[in-house]
Amino acid sequence: MPTSSALPFAALLVALSWHSVVSAQTPPRVTLELSDASVATLVPELSSQLHEPVVVDADAQPAARCAHLTVSTGGAQPAARVIALVTDALRPAGLSVSRDANGVRIRHVAGAALPAGCSDSAAASTAPDADAAHVLDGIHTRPDGTVTITSAARDVILADPTLLLRTARAVPQVEHGVVVGIRLFGIRPQSFMGRLGFQNGDTVLRVNGFSVATPENALDAYSRVRSADHIDTEILRAGAPRTIHVVIEPATSQRAH
Repeated sequence: MPTSSALPFAALLVALSWHSVVSAQTPPRVTLELSDASVATLVPELSSQLHEPVVVDADAQPAARCAHLTVSTGGAQPAARVIALVTDALRPAGLSVSRDANGVRIRHVAGAALPAGCSDSAAASTAPDADAAHVLDGIHTRPDGTVTITSAARDVILADPTLLLRTARAVPQVEHGVVVGIRLFGIRPQSFMGRLGFQNGDTVLRVNGFSVATPENALDAYSRVRSADHIDTEILRAGAPRTIHVVIEPATSQRAH
């Protein structure tokens, strides 16, 4: 059951990084109404409402790809109550859910079998290296120079946001005592952040017009542009402003490989 949300790569990376710098001050309340939904649908929805990362561990990916869950909170509930409901819903799939200062983590229960109907080939395709390769295979550059990413590759990252943190690191960029954006480090040219047009040392200022200079701004940018069909990231590179434009290819227009 694919999600329809487009992934704002820089905004998600910045939001994940900001969360490690400062935690939300107001305990969130969450409303979930999911019926036979995939984990790929759960992750961005829960992350958006909690304002913190929701990460699926690498060894939990096989079960997460096959698992479906039904959760109804019956209105806004404290985060701890919602986490308990999600835990109960994912337990039959051999998955557990925990929450700490670093966010929510979905783990595989040691010794648990894959959900019924989950094939070995589905499990094999979810290894971290396979996931990264899937994302890379979904990034293309059109003859006019426009960079695109398929919705299938986007969904891989939605299911495991830690893929972003494995390809880049982000820290607040401070000038004259004021945070002006987020600076990216550790980007290799052939990583998917590199293929999307980012370079080591870029400073992200805005995503689709929304500032990322504070944790609240970054999370607001992430929540506001998840449904976009393109992502425009305004950056500074070697002191010069520029915009990285990425188009999300809908399923109907994706190329066969």
